[in-house]
Amino acid sequence: MPSRSMCPACGAALSAEARYCDRCGTPLSEKTASTPSRRRETSPAGRVALWVFIGILLFVFAGGAIGGYRLKSGHWPFQTLAAAPPASSSSLNASPANPTPKENSPTVTRYLRSVVSIDARDRSGSGFIIDNKGHVITAAHVVEGSRGCVTVTDDNGRPHQGTVLPYSSVTDAAMIYVPELAGWPDHLEFTSSQSLTPGDSVYVLGSPKGIGSPVRQAATVAKLGVGQTVEGRYFRNLIQLNDAVVHEGTSGGPVVLKSTGRVVGMVNASGGSTTASWAVPADDLVPLITGWLSQTPGNSCLFEKAVRTVPVVLTSITPRTGMYGVEGDDLADGADLALREMDALLRRVGYEVTLRREDDGGVPSAARDKAAAAAYDPNVIGVVGSLDNAATKSVAEVLEASGLTVVAPTAGAGDLTSFGWRHFSRLVANSNKQELALADFAAQTLKVKGTYLLDDGTPAASLLISDFRKAATGAGLTMAGQGTVGLSTDWAALKQKLLTAKPDAIYYAGSSDVGLRLVQGLRQEGVLLPVLGSQALANSARFQSYAGQGVFFTGLTAEPNEQFRRKFETVMGKPTRGYATYGYDAARVILEALVRYGEANPSKVPTRQELAALVRETKDYAGWAVRVSFGSDGENKAARIYIYEWRQGVPELWER
Repeated sequence: MPSRSMCPACGAALSAEARYCDRCGTPLSEKTASTPSRRRETSPAGRVALWVFIGILLFVFAGGAIGGYRLKSGHWPFQTLAAAPPASSSSLNASPANPTPKENSPTVTRYLRSVVSIDARDRSGSGFIIDNKGHVITAAHVVEGSRGCVTVTDDNGRPHQGTVLPYSSVTDAAMIYVPELAGWPDHLEFTSSQSLTPGDSVYVLGSPKGIGSPVRQAATVAKLGVGQTVEGRYFRNLIQLNDAVVHEGTSGGPVVLKSTGRVVGMVNASGGSTTASWAVPADDLVPLITGWLSQTPGNSCLFEKAVRTVPVVLTSITPRTGMYGVEGDDLADGADLALREMDALLRRVGYEVTLRREDDGGVPSAARDKAAAAAYDPNVIGVVGSLDNAATKSVAEVLEASGLTVVAPTAGAGDLTSFGWRHFSRLVANSNKQELALADFAAQTLKVKGTYLLDDGTPAASLLISDFRKAATGAGLTMAGQGTVGLSTDWAALKQKLLTAKPDAIYYAGSSDVGLRLVQGLRQEGVLLPVLGSQALANSARFQSYAGQGVFFTGLTAEPNEQFRRKFETVMGKPTRGYATYGYDAARVILEALVRYGEANPSKVPTRQELAALVRETKDYAGWAVRVSFGSDGENKAARIYIYEWRQGVPELWER
């Protein structure tokens, strides 16, 4: 691979192996060099045929060009049209107006690269980059009370420390200076809001809580000059927008004109679950911003440090070898990424945290030994782990006496939160709720009325059938019948039973082998009813060979979004295996609790019981994998059960 010297977007130095810019995260395309090949001689007859073919192409092209000229009323197809005149505006760094972008054009997609999320410790919001010097605009009510320092997360998911410049509560606008965003390849420009009229199409951009990446919603200008009270303050000159549900965390996001991509306002209030929202007009923002840009930033938050730092250790206990070594290593990498990103904040409140990676090999006895070693080390303040249920239970049991806090990233066994452990919390949902979620999905989304229950005759399958029957009854479903199937079942006979029972769907519990054979047998008989199940139908080694659809199963985890993938690969130098988001969030919950303690008690290490209590108090944390709000039992009350469907051998996630 040829070496690269500079990023084409931000100008940062690049390594030869980089696929994303280490600084701004821009994907780096690499042209594949052509392989030298031996020149093949062409016969005289072949040369004649070639010239005839070229002549035909020239004729066709000439005809198409003339037709294109007529169609474009005097413009040749390859002739650049005259640029539209600049829009009337008082924009900063204004450039000539762009042609109207298509909905899926790169210009439209670029808008989101300029949107950032802002964490002011006790509240969060959105913002947008306005130049290549590191200046970000947001709503004043997002940063008030931040003591001048906020965390700004860019489109790659990287957090940066930002200094809040003087802001205006009257206009509800603020500017943040983020030195690390200087040279960011994308930023947004303003245009005058005086040209707006009711009915104009705009985009509302922002980073709502719990989404993990910026989103864009189409909206319509409803009214101008609207008076509205926001958080006890009255604003007399707002733009009212309709047709977009603006969620919490979008305040401070830009409103861009759909036809040009320029900023005409900034979100400052939403109508909750309604499709109404309000924005500060650009003409009220630009004079303030112009004045702020002339000021020299004060002391940067980057240089605020505690008097001294105390060394402490965060431990990950996961399988790094064995059958699940790849997945366990990815979990530990996610914890490593979280620590790297929070290092500056942790040092500011007095902690120098290192990550210790322990390998349990996926074996409960080994997990027990690693947990015992962590319990005896006074420098260890928390544990992330393990991957599966049995190893996680071993870790939690050993650490109970010490009170060392444990956050389990992926273990969903129902009994893990039934022991009254004060030190144990987990991110994913209780697996016992899968049948409830599946029954609700069948009734609400698939509009199923009656189900036919099938199992493979094993005791475990019988328990699942019983659980689903209860859940289905609660969801208003009726039971059309029940039976047992195996690899040698007469599928034609089963088809006749289904024709008689007339169910809308089938629920299956049992082994993956029988489950796949059930689906194949029914489909061969022309039975296209939806087939529902839990982990038996999730076996990728079996169902990747299934060439149909209509097979639904539940899961406790979901794949990371593209923004996290880019963030992970940019920082860690390798792709994630899909589990890093859960390791990241588990570590982040522990480290955020440590920061909260350190803000009140700089450079003092909390007792293990104190930190475990702070972890358990986590509420409404918007993680990359999940939202986190722990209950008194350590269950994540915000965790989801995911519904997937096999389609042509690929599991596709249904949004619920």
